[in-house]
Amino acid sequence: MTTERKGFTYPLEPVRSLTDWNVNDLGRELAAINRTIDEQRSQLDASSAQFAAARAEVMRQRDTQLLLNVGTQRVAHNYLIEVQRQLQAHKQRLQEMMMQREELFTRLTELRKFSESLDRNRESLVEEHDRKIVKQSYEQADESWLQRLKWRKQP
Repeated sequence: MTTERKGFTYPLEPVRSLTDWNVNDLGRELAAINRTIDEQRSQLDASSAQFAAARAEVMRQRDTQLLLNVGTQRVAHNYLIEVQRQLQAHKQRLQEMMMQREELFTRLTELRKFSESLDRNRESLVEEHDRKIVKQSYEQADESWLQRLKWRKQP
């Protein structure tokens, strides 16, 4: 971005500033949801490990028992169902967070493109302003030179 030019005001500066603020806000939201996704993944991994351990323990107990105890098997089965339900809930929540992150990322990308287009527009207007200033400076120099030339010719 160019520095401020004397006499130049960008008419869309409030929109550009607001867009920059929104880009920063969305960036912070995206960072927060990424942290939440990491936490949810950790919980999912812990639930997966818990389910695998519980299933392995039930299988070990089943293999070591000579007689099948229906009550114990029912309790173990209910426990496995509960752990599996929790695992599914963690997976579902993670999926929802991933979709939310994708939506945020899409919004952020679109907003950044808009911000960049405002920056390009501002730069082109600054360049146009600079050309206008240079042209005026040359015109003033020419006018001054012509006036001095006129004064020299007068007796």
